[in-house]
Amino acid sequence: MKGVCRSRSTIGSRRAKLDGSLSLTLLVGVALSNMPQQITRSIATCVVTLAMACGNDQTARQEAPDLVERQATFYSRTSDASPWLWVLIVDDAPTTRARLLRQQVAEKLIGWLDQVRSESCVEADDVAVYLPVNLKVLIVPSSDPRAALHGGIVEDLDLDLANGTSETGALWESTVASSIQNLESDVIDDNDLFSSAMYWDELLRGEQLPEREEDSNFLSSIGENTHVDVFVATSRDDSSPFEFRPLDFGSALPPNRRVLVSPSSDCSSSDETEFMQVAQWGGGLLCDQNLFRYGLVCDYGLDCVSTPPIALAEGQVACRILAYADPGLSCPKDLGWFDPVDIEGERRPLLGPDPHDPEGGVRRVCEIVQLSDQALRSCQIDIDCEGCAPGWCLREPFAESWDWRAQMCAEESAWNVTQIRLVNGSSSAADALLTIQCSLDVRSEGAPG
Repeated sequence: MKGVCRSRSTIGSRRAKLDGSLSLTLLVGVALSNMPQQITRSIATCVVTLAMACGNDQTARQEAPDLVERQATFYSRTSDASPWLWVLIVDDAPTTRARLLRQQVAEKLIGWLDQVRSESCVEADDVAVYLPVNLKVLIVPSSDPRAALHGGIVEDLDLDLANGTSETGALWESTVASSIQNLESDVIDDNDLFSSAMYWDELLRGEQLPEREEDSNFLSSIGENTHVDVFVATSRDDSSPFEFRPLDFGSALPPNRRVLVSPSSDCSSSDETEFMQVAQWGGGLLCDQNLFRYGLVCDYGLDCVSTPPIALAEGQVACRILAYADPGLSCPKDLGWFDPVDIEGERRPLLGPDPHDPEGGVRRVCEIVQLSDQALRSCQIDIDCEGCAPGWCLREPFAESWDWRAQMCAEESAWNVTQIRLVNGSSSAADALLTIQCSLDVRSEGAPG
């Protein structure tokens, strides 16, 4: 799969009207429930390429007599929340300059989840599309790394949500913000930023044992696949007696590092003569910026499909979504994932090859249920999805600005794959490849529009 990022100014610059009669490519947002890959890796994957192929795949066929049809298959992904750790190394000096810096950092935490939803490449502005988060925060004072704060000391520093929203994340945001702002030593001590980082690097790598029981409990809660981001905020240069070298904090992937220096009257260029040691952390120095903002916006392009799926009774469409997940998974019915229907019309557990890697072993095959009745109607037209249940629908375009792809396709009597709406946790039930198989209503191609 292929990811691209573009600036906001290019959004909507490419338009293509697709009729389903040829091999083609569609673009749709990746579910950002796997935040370490999509956010902390500088949002390296902003879109995922989907292939649409014509053929005679009867697995997508549903009863729709007397209609001419063409089969089409789209590919996408779902993912659950991957474990994520923030290591915040903060200058805790009892000075006006350090206090202003800590206040600046703390204020940027308020509304962070809203920022993630609005800039995450995942249709996260749709409140019915869940954004799961599994994030732990380690706040390390530069004067004494043994006095660090984390979930073992302050419980609400851990964020574990099925759906990250303003409401569900408000307590976490305020707790992290106040913990940073109140992190102050009694006296002006050495600003041992790198030494403090090394101490926790060795603990997280298991190279030394912690002194506090709470630290032991915290370390035992960190999973092997946890991704790490490192943030440094300082009003002074690093006074550590060690030469800087990259630290991984036990992460399999190299952590991102971002360094914010004390507010300055001139932020057009960082004063590296004042922060020569800190500058070695790499990535440049930030000044008067949001330490937790990555600044990339994703452009999906615009691809319209002029041929709609066949309409079925009760407002459903002739599409079927199959998820190919870990073979040990049991299809989570409470999130709208069921064992697929077999040729006898019964739902039974099924293992099958990954459509993108047939030689890679078997996968658990689950069917994501298409909504019906009131849940379907709410999914199709209600942006708040008040009457929704876990599952999916093909929705109408919404008037909100973030739904510009659906709006522009609708102007051409067409639709966009982003209108396939997986709601109430069905988009993040598990890490899986999705095949979206639709029977297209070719009869509509000749209709005036």
